Amino acid sequence: MNSRRSDTDNAHPNTCTWILQHEHYLAWIRERRGLLWIKGKPGAGKSTLMAYIYRHFHDTHMAEQDVYLDFFFTRRGTTLQQTPLGMLRSLLHQLYSQDSSVRRPIRQAFREKRALGKVGEAWNWHLKELEDLFRNAVLHVASSRKVVMLVDALDEAGTEAAKEIASYFHILNDRISSTNGSTRICISCRHYPITATIPGREVWVEENNQEDISSFIRDELDPIVKREETSSDVNAWGELKDDLLRKASGVFQWARLVVPLVTKYALDGESLPYIRHQLLEVPAGLGAVA
Repeated sequence: MNSRRSDTDNAHPNTCTWILQHEHYLAWIRERRGLLWIKGKPGAGKSTLMAYIYRHFHDTHMAEQDVYLDFFFTRRGTTLQQTPLGMLRSLLHQLYSQDSSVRRPIRQAFREKRALGKVGEAWNWHLKELEDLFRNAVLHVASSRKVVMLVDALDEAGTEAAKEIASYFHILNDRISSTNGSTRICISCRHYPITATIPGREVWVEENNQEDISSFIRDELDPIVKREETSSDVNAWGELKDDLLRKASGVFQWARLVVPLVTKYALDGESLPYIRHQLLEVPAGLGAVA
């Protein structure tokens, strides 16, 4: 179920660290409860950032007694990896595994369902009952332990499902706040028209990743630039790097796809004017490149 997190690209060296200084992320870390949105364009690097947050938070902020839940949606995965039902089953199973105090009601619900016959034939889990089971379990655990949840790529569940899940987590966050429980929720998605419960508790990836993309471009192209003999050639390559950063427009995946093309042309001995001409034919839209 969590293969998407494992398959997500590792952050390029010295990238994603900006999130650790972002005021909204720092506020989310400091508070006992709250909902943080990681939003961005397609290909901006939201999943890579979420995987980075997962590793850093788990290694730095989590105590042994804390509960950590995560789910990474993927449209290319199984049905359970791209639906609200699959998300809730995964989160509920993780909670069941980490806290024995919630197991009795979950076992009871399962026994009642199993009495109807074979799963998949006589019965299946329904979204509403899993929503209730998970909400009650989280509220119970959050009263005595810190709970952290990460949900990545919400948009890959589909527009309507994403809006319903967002509403569910907003309500859950409000319920936890009213009971003084300790639960922090972080969700990443594209720019859906979803309003955060706490105004301004959002991080827009493409507004913060320019230095990350620039670092990637430099690391890939500087070995080639160092071979140039004249200052005019070096300056021309510098202008090309600036153009690539500008054309990427906050979409890290665009740079990951296009910069290797530049490297290949250069290693094949093509001239800089030729490379620039070829780049004129590269679309700015990520979908056309991919």
